[in-house]
Amino acid sequence: MAPNDVDLAEESADLDGYFSDAPLDPEPNYPVLRETFDTAVVLTNLPKAPAAKAEKLTKVVSRLVSKIGPLAITENFAGLQIPTDPTTGDTLGFAFIEYVSAVDAAQAVKSLADYAFDKNHKLTAIPYIQALDLEQIEEGEFTEPEPAPFKEKADTSSWLQDPSQRDQFVVRHAKETVVNWSDGRHPPI
Repeated sequence: MAPNDVDLAEESADLDGYFSDAPLDPEPNYPVLRETFDTAVVLTNLPKAPAAKAEKLTKVVSRLVSKIGPLAITENFAGLQIPTDPTTGDTLGFAFIEYVSAVDAAQAVKSLADYAFDKNHKLTAIPYIQALDLEQIEEGEFTEPEPAPFKEKADTSSWLQDPSQRDQFVVRHAKETVVNWSDGRHPPI
């Protein structure tokens, strides 16, 4: 045999079973499709950071939300997404977060409600399903509702007020209690 024939025989033995006449049945391996968004949370009132600081903001928010529970990380999604303006690259002031479990998402909603992110921003976390309900609200000009008419309430401290503008003070000694009145011009009564 020629040297080339030996190399081909070894290569053929290595590839034995690789090529077959069996039909290929490629069955894709998709993740389980979830019908609900109970693991997703929308985090609002984040700072609107410029493009240069967007990465730093993402790291800070990621560190904050990952303390609550593990994020649902896939090859295309890191469990956290902070949308940016396509023209300027500035963040838009909110984020989408997905947790592995619905329990962690519910805990995030509770933990991040009115969370003081910095001195100017108190975060609000709402379930993604509630955010979808906002889509049904019609856009239009905002009209401020009429305030309720003012109603005078009863003065609950009127019993403390003296019509003669005197001060009242109590002196207690042993089992004896004395209530005195003083108007400042005369000795206490």
